[in-house]
Amino acid sequence: MTAVARRELCLTASNECTLRLQAWGFPVTTEPNVAPTLRDESSHECRTSLSSDTSSGENFATPLPRAKRYVQRIVKPLVAVLTYDFCPSANRFLHWLKHPVGFLVIAGVVSGTFALFLNAFAWVAFGAIAVILTLGFAWPWIALKGLNARLVWDAKRGCEGERVTARLRIQNRCPWPVWGLSVQGGFRKSGPSAALARVCGMSEVEFCWDFVPNERGIYPVAIPQLETGFPFGLWRAQRSVSVEQELIVWPKTVRLNELPDMTSSQPSEEHLSDRRAGDLGDILGTRSFRQGDSLRRVHWAQSARHQRLVVTERQSGVESRACVRIDVAQDNHVGTGSDSTLNATLRFAASICQALDAEHTHVDCILGGELICLSQTGGLRRLMDALAHVPERGLPEVAAAQSRHYDGREIVCTTDRRRHEDETGNRSKCGRREVVIAAGSSDDVGPSTHLSTRRPWLFIPPGQVALSEFSQQWQRACRIA
Repeated sequence: MTAVARRELCLTASNECTLRLQAWGFPVTTEPNVAPTLRDESSHECRTSLSSDTSSGENFATPLPRAKRYVQRIVKPLVAVLTYDFCPSANRFLHWLKHPVGFLVIAGVVSGTFALFLNAFAWVAFGAIAVILTLGFAWPWIALKGLNARLVWDAKRGCEGERVTARLRIQNRCPWPVWGLSVQGGFRKSGPSAALARVCGMSEVEFCWDFVPNERGIYPVAIPQLETGFPFGLWRAQRSVSVEQELIVWPKTVRLNELPDMTSSQPSEEHLSDRRAGDLGDILGTRSFRQGDSLRRVHWAQSARHQRLVVTERQSGVESRACVRIDVAQDNHVGTGSDSTLNATLRFAASICQALDAEHTHVDCILGGELICLSQTGGLRRLMDALAHVPERGLPEVAAAQSRHYDGREIVCTTDRRRHEDETGNRSKCGRREVVIAAGSSDDVGPSTHLSTRRPWLFIPPGQVALSEFSQQWQRACRIA
């Protein structure tokens, strides 16, 4: 074989061609991203195949058989013509033809007409179609008539993203089995939540599956339906599933390692501070005697050493109290589902309340006009349950709950819509810390807009509502403060 023939083989080289060249005795070497190379043993010169043919302009990196390319050139325009909607305005009149029932009805009418006017043997086809239609509509209703279904959860509470086992107990009182069952609705899913294999006659079975909620709330959000379309899927019968226990899904939280200074000036004997000197707790140090100090605080050993009265300083009792206000007004939030600003606000507020409660801070949370004290027994659980019960689109505007004056020790979780209204009405309070989430687009929203006169303590731009990003921004804000 001449060198010219070898070069023509290299131009159309592929995996199959490479194997053939090796079978013919030609040494072929291949490298990643490089076409097969023929090495001439006599002259030891490497000739690398070209990636494209200059005469035709076609790419031979992954060559196709010529016949296959011709078929594709013919089939693609044909498929485009056959699938093109020439009369979109007539779809509302012909939509019923997309269902198998439409074709069966047309076939039944045609077979009945043939049986009446042409040949009586067409009655066989007409009868078969009638039996299919009867079974397709009647059997799903008969199959579900003897079923009772109950839904229970292994846990009463859960969190976003955590697995919870759902148990569906089905009792069949009829002697015939039921196939093709599925659970629809109630789980914020477009398709079936669970597909069940079979329920035998005169039996009770239990089906279990893992449910992972991606949004907080009360599950099921609607009454689940047990449905089947067996045997032909012409019509799907439904039967309600009784829910014995609801699942409360809490908002997802993140650990906040740093907190702003929330110490108040009110004395308290329950909590002690090393930053302030007082008369309680452990000894912090010593100082010179001042007029009015008690003689019980005199450190006699140090006084004898320094030849003057020296008294001890102890820890001071302080009360750490804070208020977290959560804006759940439906007019101040945008978006739906897990990425809405309302769900982001609830996640951030729940994370802040958990971090403050872990540091034994007296936290009062104001949610939709309701005051929840976390220092009480089960206060944090009641708060998380209340956050889970907030509707998907928020609450209507309600009057604020009566609370004490916190002297700037407030954290407000809201959006830039509510903040603009507060500043326009001169209702903003100086000293409070605001966690503001952008409710608009990135083009017209910023930490300081034309309606804002004061920069928020923490601003969350659009597209940065993830908990991991919030944790980093919260840490930076606490260090700056």
